[in-house]
Amino acid sequence: MDRTTIKGIRQNFSPLPLTGDDLKETGLYVDTIEARTGSPYKSPIEDIFDDCTTTGSYNYIHLLLGHRGCGKSTELNKLEIKFIEEGFAIRKIDCEAETNFAQIGVEDILILISNALLDICKEKKIKINQDDIEKLNYFFVPKVREIVAREESEIGIGGSIGFTLPLNIFSLSAKVKSQIMNTSEEMTTIRINIKNNFAEWNRCIDNIIEKIKENDSQKYPIIIFENFDKIVPVENAIEIFGKGYLEKIRTYIIYTFPISLSYSEKFGTIEQYVTPHFFPMLDIYCIRL
Repeated sequence: MDRTTIKGIRQNFSPLPLTGDDLKETGLYVDTIEARTGSPYKSPIEDIFDDCTTTGSYNYIHLLLGHRGCGKSTELNKLEIKFIEEGFAIRKIDCEAETNFAQIGVEDILILISNALLDICKEKKIKINQDDIEKLNYFFVPKVREIVAREESEIGIGGSIGFTLPLNIFSLSAKVKSQIMNTSEEMTTIRINIKNNFAEWNRCIDNIIEKIKENDSQKYPIIIFENFDKIVPVENAIEIFGKGYLEKIRTYIIYTFPISLSYSEKFGTIEQYVTPHFFPMLDIYCIRL
């Protein structure tokens, strides 16, 4: 059915975000920024793009706030294409599909960040430092940490050189990603390891980010957390950011964020190290003909 005629009007009112060909000039996408902000140049989406592509910008955390159904997802899909066209490595994470919203914590966000960066390395065939691979194995495979610690205590530091680690970190991260919704003993141990040894984990992540930048002409990898604004209860979003972990990740990360929390006094506790961007609703007018 022709979607450009009255007969196809019902298909044009799909509630789903626009993707793929619909975002192209020949598709269904319409730039609504002027209708939302009153100016074609005052765009929160362009502000995010400029911040993430400007050399020397250290605003790493960007929050996109807007009411449900206002078009955030479509704009993020459009933004993702623009980043790719500019040569940036990008990964989008659907929090609603890839986490357990009822029990999501900052550890889960950290795991998804590391998985996203490792996915980029795998796709681009970027070689990760052996030391970082081994350390990440310690986080993803708790039993390996216990074995190495026991061998070092029995043989002495450096005595476990002959111990062979499972070094396929890409398959390990994929396994963790597939199990992140679980509350198994193994996943609980992984979460505790990351929190208790965050400084070590963060050094590994920083090294991987640098490797990606070296491969991509010093362009930072970019991660988008879609549907984070649907977290339940919404107050957990403030708690996750208030832990002091996410602000230490030195690459650009964009989160959709519950707009209701921007009116909360607690929002001020995280506003010092995040950059909020408000995406307005479209004004609807009824014109009598």
